This record gives sequence, structure tokens and C-alpha cells, in this order.
Amino acid sequence: MIRIIKKKFILAFLTTVSVIHAQFALPSFQGVSVKDKNGSRITITASDGSNSVSSGSITNDATLTITFTANESVTGFAVGDVGTIGGSLSSFSGSGTTYTATFTPSSDRNTVIYVPASGYTDQWSNNNLASIPFYWTYDGTAPTYISGTYITADNSKVKIRLSEVVYDTDSGSGALEIGDFTLSISGGTATLGSNNPTSITKDTPTFSSTAIDNDLSGAFGVVIRDLDFDGDMDIIATGLDGDDVNWYENDGSENFTERTIDADLDGALGLVVNDLDGDGDMDVFVTAFQGDDVVWYENNGSQSFTKAVIDANLTTAYGLDVQDLDGDGDMDVIAAGRGINDVVWYANDGSESFTEYTIDDELDGAGNLVVSDLDGDGDMDVIATALDDNDVVWYANDGSESFTKNTIDNDLANARQVVVRDMDDDGDMDVIATSSNSSGDDLVWYANDGSENFTANAIANDLASGAFDLQVQDIDGDNDQDVIVTAFNDNDVLWYANDGSENFTKNTIDNNFSGPAEVAIGDLDGDGDLDVVATARTGNDVMFYANSDSGYVLDISLSGTPNGSETLTISPTSNSIYDFAGNAAATSQSYSTVTLKDQRPTMTITAVNGSSASVSDGSTTNDANLTVTFTSSASTTNFSVGDVTVSGGSLSSFSGSGTTYTATFTPSAEGETTIDVAAGTFTDASGYTNAAATQFNWTYDATKPVINMRASNGSSWVNSYDVTNNSSLLMYFIATESITGFTVDDVGVINGSLSSFSGSGTTYTATLTPSGDGLTVIYVPADGYTDAATNNNVGSIPFYWTYDGTAPTYISGTYITGNNSKVKIRLSETVYDTDGGSGALEVGDFTLSISGGTATLASTNPTAITKDVPTFSETKIDNNLDGAWGVKIVDLDFDGDKDVVAGGYFGDDLNWYENDGSESFTERSIDANLDGVLGLAVNDIDGDGDLDILATAKEDDDVVLYTNNGSESFTKSVIDSDLGGAQNIGCNDLNDDGYMDVIATGAESNKVIWYRNDGSQNFTENTIDESIDGPLRFVVKDLDEDGDKDIVICARDDDDVVWLSNNGSESFTKNTIDNNLEEPRDVDVIDLDEDGDLDIVATSGDSDGDEVVWYSNDGSENFTSNSIESSLGSATTVDVKDLDGDNDLDLIVNSFHDDVVLWYANDGSENFTKNFVDNSLDQATAHQVDDVDGDGDLDVVSTGKAPDDVMFYTNSDSGYVLDISLSGTPDGSETLTISPTSTSIYDFVGNAAATSQSYSTVTLKDQTVPTITGNNLASDNSTIAVTFSEAVYSSNDGSGSLEVSDFALSISGGNATLSSATPSSISISSNTYTLGISLSGTPNGSETLTVSPVDDSIYDAAGNEASTSQSNNTASLNANYVIDLDGTNDHAYVANSSDFEPDNFTVQAWVNLDAFENEDYFVYRHKTWFIGFSRSGTKIEGGVRDDDGDWLYPISTTTPSAGGDWYHVALTFDGTGSSTEYAKLYVNGSLEDTESNSNHDLNTQNNYVSVGAKNNDGTISNYFNGQVDEVAFWSEVLTAAEVSALYNSGTPLDAGSNSGNYTSSSGLVAYYKFQQNANTETGSHNLTTSGGPTYSQTNISSADDDELP
Repeated sequence: MIRIIKKKFILAFLTTVSVIHAQFALPSFQGVSVKDKNGSRITITASDGSNSVSSGSITNDATLTITFTANESVTGFAVGDVGTIGGSLSSFSGSGTTYTATFTPSSDRNTVIYVPASGYTDQWSNNNLASIPFYWTYDGTAPTYISGTYITADNSKVKIRLSEVVYDTDSGSGALEIGDFTLSISGGTATLGSNNPTSITKDTPTFSSTAIDNDLSGAFGVVIRDLDFDGDMDIIATGLDGDDVNWYENDGSENFTERTIDADLDGALGLVVNDLDGDGDMDVFVTAFQGDDVVWYENNGSQSFTKAVIDANLTTAYGLDVQDLDGDGDMDVIAAGRGINDVVWYANDGSESFTEYTIDDELDGAGNLVVSDLDGDGDMDVIATALDDNDVVWYANDGSESFTKNTIDNDLANARQVVVRDMDDDGDMDVIATSSNSSGDDLVWYANDGSENFTANAIANDLASGAFDLQVQDIDGDNDQDVIVTAFNDNDVLWYANDGSENFTKNTIDNNFSGPAEVAIGDLDGDGDLDVVATARTGNDVMFYANSDSGYVLDISLSGTPNGSETLTISPTSNSIYDFAGNAAATSQSYSTVTLKDQRPTMTITAVNGSSASVSDGSTTNDANLTVTFTSSASTTNFSVGDVTVSGGSLSSFSGSGTTYTATFTPSAEGETTIDVAAGTFTDASGYTNAAATQFNWTYDATKPVINMRASNGSSWVNSYDVTNNSSLLMYFIATESITGFTVDDVGVINGSLSSFSGSGTTYTATLTPSGDGLTVIYVPADGYTDAATNNNVGSIPFYWTYDGTAPTYISGTYITGNNSKVKIRLSETVYDTDGGSGALEVGDFTLSISGGTATLASTNPTAITKDVPTFSETKIDNNLDGAWGVKIVDLDFDGDKDVVAGGYFGDDLNWYENDGSESFTERSIDANLDGVLGLAVNDIDGDGDLDILATAKEDDDVVLYTNNGSESFTKSVIDSDLGGAQNIGCNDLNDDGYMDVIATGAESNKVIWYRNDGSQNFTENTIDESIDGPLRFVVKDLDEDGDKDIVICARDDDDVVWLSNNGSESFTKNTIDNNLEEPRDVDVIDLDEDGDLDIVATSGDSDGDEVVWYSNDGSENFTSNSIESSLGSATTVDVKDLDGDNDLDLIVNSFHDDVVLWYANDGSENFTKNFVDNSLDQATAHQVDDVDGDGDLDVVSTGKAPDDVMFYTNSDSGYVLDISLSGTPDGSETLTISPTSTSIYDFVGNAAATSQSYSTVTLKDQTVPTITGNNLASDNSTIAVTFSEAVYSSNDGSGSLEVSDFALSISGGNATLSSATPSSISISSNTYTLGISLSGTPNGSETLTVSPVDDSIYDAAGNEASTSQSNNTASLNANYVIDLDGTNDHAYVANSSDFEPDNFTVQAWVNLDAFENEDYFVYRHKTWFIGFSRSGTKIEGGVRDDDGDWLYPISTTTPSAGGDWYHVALTFDGTGSSTEYAKLYVNGSLEDTESNSNHDLNTQNNYVSVGAKNNDGTISNYFNGQVDEVAFWSEVLTAAEVSALYNSGTPLDAGSNSGNYTSSSGLVAYYKFQQNANTETGSHNLTTSGGPTYSQTNISSADDDELP
């Protein structure tokens, strides 16, 4: 791996210095004989054709013949087995033991030829051993003069500097002699006394110091490298105490800019620069003494460094080197840990992953180290110092990175630094080291005898505390190695000049450098000699010592006196000056001439300002005048002001004598000036006329700089006032001239922050990140930076940007119409169909879905979409602003909500109304004494980040500025107090100079005035036009799109709409757009028809013609008038905004005479529909449109002059109405979801609405109409109960109980008719309504009764109306039948059942007597109970027999009559009393008799219950002659009230009881209605008829019916 090691060594070495010197020979190697044990070896030699060329030589041969000699015969050796660096092989041939080839170098450079192991074999098939490489430096370039040739002031000596060390012979030896140079002269008057120098000496270096940094705390390590590869040398340094790693960027003129690599490396100490990762840039390596770290800073190619810790545990990490220690082709890191006595190396695996290996862990106080092939065996060794052991040691590498420790010196007190060089030029590497202790030698070099036996030689032993750091270079260019050291406690930087025999002379570079630490050598200024850079730990300094010379000084002999026009040429004599390789300097050279010094008197011109500060030639200042001093090199008596010529100004107050004269210079204007004294204008005491003075140049600049701002989102420019969704912007700050002192702290930001600020001169950048959604303001206030003339800046026009990172969302207000045909969605902001902020929404932008219920969607998209028409609700902000006039909406206090600014014309008030965020406004007074306040404008006119206010005062003719101090406290200043009839006012940078100007109109003076701002709010009045009669409101826009700002204005008294065209220099040409618009009041300029050019909208204050007009621009500023409104009394102010959010521009207009605020809806084709915002605002004057309440739609604020009102009109809606198509009838349980279709709905900046939204669902309205689901007709036809499918109401809002008038009855067929079509009564139970029926006639059962809802009378809770046409709403009337008994053999009976013998019971019947017969029974149970005629036959009697055989016979007092009268008969028995039993008889609801006995149970019998006869176990007797109906039996005792209720109910038994209707009573055992059958209405006790009784129709309708007895 030798070739890679050597390559890295050479390259690393060559980066140390910028000039290749011949004395930097490559290491040479001495061959040794090797016994053939493992393989053959080739020896490489070379010849130039006539002479041999040894390894390590430097020659100028174009090619070499290379000979490869094997120590035994080999096979398989080919040209491919030979490696070369810096050249190529050709003509390869040979066999056996000898091979040859021609080597051609690729350029002037170090070259290497090597044969690695295992490329060929010997006769025993042993692979070859690696050869010792052949090193050769090709130098085909002759020495040349370099810059720095100069002549002394008295023309006696000239200095020549050469590009490399030179010699008197072509063999690289011999000092130059006078004959080696030839002189010649031309021009002027002087001539040469000799054509050769009269003597020649080598110049001794002198050093001048320049502080690079005086604040690097504990400055320590230092390296010189071209870190940024820009062709000049930079400096890298560490600060041990400040933990800093810095680099200092050289601008090519040795002006250094400090750059921080790391400000937090604990105890930054050792420093190396190399390309570790092979990416072509230089990385930095540092040890952290206190932090115990070995750190690598990876250079990203632009000197931005990434920190990587290689080792975090090397205690008190100290010395450091970076080399390819293991020869594997990548750079490894070698370091010393002083605190743990370690020398370690970190093997790089090629991917910058490191493995730590210990070389020595017992080197007491391991200090500095260096890696070099000290023993010349082809691998890298390590040489180190031991601070605490006083040792200098070296570690011999066996080729496998196993190291053997060898001591060079064990008595060098506090051995600190070590360097390896061939000090004595004997072909082997020597060692030089320092001692930082004064007890012995301070600086020693150790001569290597070639076998690594070292002899110590003291260079210095007189330093107070020894030497600290060390470098070895030929600093004086005399062909030997000099030594440069630092002496820490002596405060010295020294160099020891080598006389060529290793005798050293001490020279001081600096003797007052506080605690110097380390030193670096390199040609920092590129002048051909070596400079010095040193660090001072105590003084915290990094110092640059420029080597002022390393040339040859030639004495010349002249005849005559030079006048400065003579050219002296110093040429190398032919074949006299050579470099080490034998290249001869050409006789023709650059830098070979000097101009002899002019020995005539000269005049020097200097200047100071009024503060006596020097003003240098070529400078730029803002001084109003200069004091100029003329200084002559010799005394003169005839120099006068007339001898001076000037441009750009004038001289005054000239005075002086001898050698010094002064005058005052006053510039005539801003710009460049010159001051000259021509040649031959005065003489000195010797009579010599003067030479021309060097012209004095000065630029007078009194203009203050300003910064203009712009921004980029990475792909396009973002303009001020834009709204975007970029998460950050790159801000550009462009100054009008080069500035200094501009930092990020000079920039103010509201609602955001700046980072990554950088720049210089005129251009700076920073990244702007918003704090959140909303307006972000970036501003640069005045007095933050200066220009070259030290003028402070003025405030910039702020950059306003609104960040919107929030996607549009649904907001509350989603609803569906009652018929489910339309649904409304409201959004948080105006939305579009595309992400470009254009296009109206379409049906496909919404997706519908439905769940639940019965209805489904016919389409999953709306069938149509319309933008809802805004409606406005008003709030009074102020009702006491006398003569309310001008108004502006603006976030004046930058708190995120919109405030209002308004003026009161009669009250002279200027107010602002602070919004608390909930649209509650607090009045704040700005000025209560502005006479006739009219026009208003709000802008940041001074660029300090807050908003100022401009106003006109018509009655005072004033134009006024209110400067905001940042907390909404305002300072008033009058810009103009003489603008007759001051009207409108605006703020704009009219001339694009970066300052906000003011424009105002005077209606009485007919003036349009531009107040030019100088940036410091000093305004210069410029009349733009004074021919417009009655100029009022105006707009500043680039109407013709030519890049400058025009003005469109309305001329009230001329009836004109005028365009003032700017020619680019703020000279304006008047153009008439309309000369027949009566009393125009206001204009707006906007692209109304969206065709890419600007149109104009104007209003008229006269009712005789059109009041609202728009002028369409054809693109060439030809305008066509289009009427929008012609029926108003007047139109005053106009605003053009998309008020309804449908993506076209609408108009908002105030009408002063009509007392209205209007808006005209644009249909997208510029057809306008008039709508009212307010139709009763008295003298509606001015308005503004903005989203005041932050709900996503535009609101209106307007003033009413007469009522003194400031009104706020909230736009209540900005939603979309979607038509939906349904299948089926909704039942009210369906949920409709209205979702934005994916990536279909966008806000203006391109944020897409999410498909999932709050407020996205509505419940469909129940459209199922209420219906009658059933009915129940009373058996006696007295009522009908109808049941509805749901709850119903009398009102469509789900309220109100139904009344009889809500129903209509009708009847068809049969005999009976209705007495009234309206029910006679109504009762409600849940959804069932029982309606009373009033009949005429007797139903025969063929009548159909229909119950219908009356139209518009019955509704469900959802407002669905019950139809007048219903199913389940008819019933057939009941014909009331009774059983007819003939008194002979007709009867009916029920089989025996114990159900008819309870202890408590009630039995009833309705009876009608055809004839009286004693003991005829109506209802009978043998030996148990009965009701019938008494035994006398004239009364109605009941009977009850107890289980003791005793009968109770209650009997009526009523004597029934035969022949048509009906009687209600009821018998009750209570047999549960504790001592008494009762039998009671009721006739026609009245208690007729009560019989009692001691308590017994009812008698039990196994027998029938019979109707119309006595049935005794089948023996029938006592037949009843008459009619019977409504026979019922209860196993309970009915009360008298209940019996009365039964009587009064008629038939059927539908009267109420305590437990409900009697037919549903739990005690009812049997109930017989005799409706042409004998079936019971409850249970299973059916009657059986016998004898053939018949049924007849009889109506028993109520207790008070005449047919009832």
C-alpha cells in the first residue's frame, strides 16, 4: 500500500505551502539485499539518457528511462504491475531480470513509480515483494520574476523577487552575482552609470503584523489552508479557553472575515486540516483538551461544518495528525491523550467509521505528535513528545501497524512540539523538537545518521521558559531550512536563520505577543515569500505577520536626475540564473521594469470634514463641505488658488505658505467631485517645477439609503399584500446602495419570526416563518444601518403577507328546507373550484350520502348549486359622530381583528373604534379639532411597523399626518395647510423610490398634489394637475400596465372621469375617459370583467343620467361605458368586491340622496342586480367592505352624515344552496351527509377542504303526512273514534289541539242523516280522537259514515298536512236490534256456569212490555236471582236467594206501562258484608228498593240463565211478552252512580266506569246486544234461542229520549 501512503503524504504536505521549492525533496530509500525466502523484488532506477537520475531527484527532463532490475529471474512481470502517480509508462519491454520503460510526467509535479507485491512470480512460484518506490519531481518551468519589483526613493537600489530559489549554475548551486543581471533604461532624462548592478545582496525578511482576531479566548491551534478553495490562503484557529473553533476567510486582499465552526468545544486545542472523506474539500480536526474529545468537522463544500465526535473519552486530548497510517487508501486519525498517557490511532474503514487502536498507553504526558516515514521503510511511523517524561520518542511501524517504541531524547524538559525534516539535507529524516522548560536546551534538532541513531544539536537555550511551538521552513529563501518558534513566557515569535551549515541566528518577528501558542507558515498574501501566523493564548489574538520581502537587492548607478518618466529594465543575463532543476531564467521577464522615482517637488491633496475627521481620497461622505490641505514636498512661494482646478464644486478661503496651503471646498450637488493641481504650476527653491498632484476624488452623498422588500416561496415571487399557504417565505432585503450594519435585529416582524439571516452590500436574505394564520408584517424602521457616506437609513415600506394554512371548513348554519329539496352549507371563507383561487363551485364538488329512514338519494351529487344571497343585520358602532363621513376598516392595533377609523365632518372629530374581537367597539379619539375632516387613508408611512393615518380637513384646507407611536397614540403634523377645499387623500409610493408618498385633491383649488416623501417624512409638494375642475376621489393604479403608477380621478365640476398617465418620471398626461358623467363622485379601478386589463367603475352624484357606470378596457386603454344604475337620486362612494362569494366582482354603493346602502350582484357576465344593505341610512355617505367579524364573508361599514352614525352591517350568510334529489318519502329519521368531494373545494390560497366536516349532516324533514289508521263507531252510533298514524296538531308548527271544526262528517246511504257535518263533541286520548255524532232518523245499518280532516286544519309535528282524502275513515252505522218475545214459547238461555253465582253481582236489562203477566221474567237463574214482573204483575221486582234458602225481593215503586216504553232495570247484590247482605233494585237509573238480611252467600245452583222465561232444569215457564235488549251481568256491585251512568248512556254500554268503559270492565261476565244474534260480547256464555224469537230494530239512543220509559 506504499503508493497510497506516499500520495497522501505528498498531497497533505503540499497543502502546507503554496509554492513548490526544490529543497522539498521527497524521501529517498537505500536498497538492501534480501535473501529469497518469500519471493523476488525489483529495484527501480532511472536515467535521462546520459546520466542516472536518483530517487527523490528534481530535474527538468521531459522523460525518463526507467529500469526494473529483479534480484532473480521472474515471470509474469508486465507494465500493468507497475503503478505510477503523476505520469505514465510506455515502451515497456524486457524479460528475466531486466525490464525497461519510458516514463512521461503529466505536468510539473511530484511523481511516483512503484511495483506492489504479488504482481509476478519467481521460478519457485513465489509472489514478488513490494518494491521500494521511485520518487521524482518534474520541474519544467524556468524561474520568473514575481510581483514586488521596486526601486528606492533615491533611485539607488532596485529589488527583484523570483518565483523560486535560484542559483548561479545549472547544477543547483552557487549564489547569484552582479553579472547575472543586465540593466537598461529608457525615457526621461537619467541614464545608467553601469549596465550591471554595482553590488547584489539577498534581502532579509521583515515582518509586519496585522491582527486577524483579538478576541479568540485562549487562542491556541492554528493552520494555514485554502479552506474555501478560492485561490487564497485562509486561517483556521482554536480557542482553548473560549471553546471556539474558527476560520478566517481571506478575501484575496488579506482582509479576513471570522466564521465560526464551533463555539462549544470544551478546551479546543490540537488542530489539523485535511480531506478526510475525499470529497474535495478540507475538513477540520480538533482535540478538546477539557472535553476529552477528538472531533471531526465535516465540510459540506461551502464551509458549513457538521460536527462528529470520533472519540469522547481521550482524557485531556492533545496532539493530533491525520494521515493514511495503515496504507489502506483512506485517512486515519492519530491523537495523544495527555491525561491518560495514551497515543492512539483511529482506523478509518473508508466510510468514516473509526476503530480505536492503542499505540502506547504509558507515554507520560503525551503531547504533540507527527506521522512520517522516519525510517524510510515505506510505512508511516509516529513521532511524539512526552511533556511529563521529558521524552521525544518514535514508534516504528512494522508495516502491519504494530509499533515499536524508540527514544530519541529522554531529557528534553517538558518536550512539547516535534517536527520531522531533512534538516541537514543528507537524505534522511531528522527530528526537531521544543522544550517548554528553561532548565535545558529550548530548541533542539536531532541529526539522523541514516539508521535512526539521533544526535542532539541545540539551536537555542536562552529562552526564559523554553520554546513552545515549532515550524521548519526556508523562510528567507536561501536554500536551507530555517526554524520558526513561539516562546510562551517570553511573549516572542522568533525565527532562526540557517546559514546552510545548521548554524542558526535568532531573529525576532514579534517580541510583544502575549503568551504565543502555536505558529503556522505559508504564503498567505501570494507574493512568493513565506508569511507567519501565530496565536496568543494569553492575549486571545490571532496575528498575521506578512513577510515583506525575500528578493535580491541590486545597487544601480545613475547619471542625471530622474523625472519619473524613466523605465529601468532589470533582465536576467542569458544563461545565468537557474532553478534547482537547471531551468534557466529567460532574459525577458514580467515584473522586470520599474519607473524611476520622480525627484521633482510634488503636491499632496488631503481633506478633513467639519469635525476635523479625515476624508480619504475616493471616499463617499455626506459632509456639506471639506477643508482641503495642499502639502508640497518642497517649500514653494508661488502656489496659488489659480493653480487648483476642481469639478463638482468650488474652492474658497484659500490661504497658506511654504509647504502647506488650505481652502474650503463646497460641492455644488450630490455626486462625484475632483480636485487637481496640474504639473508645472509652481516651483520649489531649487527651481524644479512640480509634478502633477494625484487627483483627489470625493463623492458627496446626502441621500439616505432604504431597503425594498420582496419575497419568494421557492418557485415564484410573493408580492406584498398577497395571501398564500406557504409555511415560510424567503425574504429579500434589497438596499438602494451598499450598506453596513444591517442585521436581523434591524428588522421588525409582527406575527412571525426571521431565521437564517445573511447577506452583505445591497442584498440580504432571511427565512420568514409565520406565527400562525393571519396578517404578517415585516418592516425595517429608520436609523438601523448606514450607507458608505454614513447616512442613516429611512424606514422601508413594510411587506404585508397573510398566511393562510387553514383549509376551508363548514361553519354552523347547515339546514334543509321543509320539503327536503334544498340543503344549505356555509363555509368559513370564500371557496373556489380550483386550487388557483378561481372558478365557481360545481355540483361535483359536493358528495351526498344518506343513512337511516326510508328515503334514498336519486343522485350522490347535488342536482344544482347556487350561491346564497347575502342578508345583512345592522349594528350601530357610533350614533354621535357629528357629520359622519370618511371611514376605513383596518386592524389598527394589529391584534388580529378589524377596527374602524372614521371622521366627523361637522364635529371635527377623527376617531378609531377598537374591536374587542367580538365586534364590540370602543371609541378612541385621535383628534377632536380637525376642521371639516373628510378624506382618510391608513398606511405605515414611516416604515416603523405600525399604521399611521392621513386625513384632509376641508374647512382648514389641511393635509394632515397622524404618526402612530406603536401603541395607537398619534402625533399630528400638517403636511399642507393651503390645499383649497382639501378632499380625498391617498398613500402610495408614486415614484417607486421606496418611500410612501401622499396624494391629495383640492376641490376648490382644482389641484391634484403629490407630496414626495424623502424617507424621513419630509414632504415636497408637486402639482400633478390643476386643470381638473373639482377633483374628488381618485385611485392610484398602473392602468396602462407600463410599470409606473397612474391616477384615475373624478372631476365633479367638469363631469369628467380622468386618467392621468404617468410617463415613468412622474410627469402626467391627462386623458378623458368620460366627459359626460354628471358630477362624478367616486372611482375604482379593477379588472371587473376578468379579461386581464384594468377597468374603471364610477358613480355620479346627479340623478339626470347614469349613477353607476363601468368602463370596459379593450386592453389598449380604449374604454366603453356600461350603465349599471340610472334610477337613483345620486350615487356617492363605490367599492368593488366579491360580496356574495360567487367568484365575480360585485359593486357596493352609497346613495347620499336616497339614504341607502346598495349592492349590485354580478351574474358573472357583468349583468347586475340591485340589492339593499340598508334602505334607511340618512345621507349614506361613505363605506368600506371587509370581513370585520372574521366569519369568512364580507361585511360593510358605512357612515350616515345626517344621523351622525357609523353603521356595521354583518353579512349573515355566505352559503351554498344545493338542490338534492330523493327517492321515496322521508320519514324524518334519515341523516343526510353533505361532504366536500376530495380535493375539489379550495380557498384562495389552495387549501383543500377535508372530506370530513363538522356541520355536514342534517336530518331530513318528515314528509310522511298524518293518516287515519282506524276508527271505532259506537254501537249506538253516538260517537266515532278515529286514530291517527302520529300525533297531530291544529297548527303547522306542531302546536294546538284539534277542535271539532278540524273534522268534517258526511253520510251516505240508508235512512239516517246527519244533523250537523261538524262533530258535536271531541275528546282526545293519545292519537285517538272520539267525535260526537248527531243523527236524524233511525239507522238501518246501510249508512256509511265518513270522517275527513278539514283542509289546512290537521298537521303533524313536522308541519305535514293531513289530506282531506283518507283511507280507514269510514264506518257503517249500527242498526239497533232488540229480541222480540211472544210470551208463549220464545226465550233464550245460557248453559249453567258458576260465573253467574258470585257473592257480588249486578245484572241489567232494557225491557219493553207488550203485556203484563205476573211473574214473567226478564232474566232468570233458577233459585239464584232474577229480574221480572212482580207476583202482582204491576211492579218490577228483583230476587236474590242466599245459601240459607232465604229470598230478598226488592221491588220497584214504579208501575210500568205496556206499549212502547222502555225501562232500564238493574239488580245488585252485595253478599260480602260482615253481617248484612243487600239486594238493590234500580229502575231507569234510580234506586227503587233495598232488601237486606244477615250475611249469607249467594245460593248455588246447577242451572241455566234464561232471558224471557223461567228455566228450571229445562222446564220452561213464565214467558215474557215484550222486547229485551242490552242484558249484562257483572261479578261486582255497581254503584248507584254507575248504574245511573248506564241508564243515561243508552245503548250500547259505552258509559265510563271506574276502570274504563263498561264493555271493557274486568268484572263483566256476559253482555248480550241482540244485534240479530244472541252472542255475548264478552267471554264464552252465548245464548241459545228457543221458540223462534225475532229481532226488531229499535233505537235506544239516550236516557232522555222520549222512547225511553
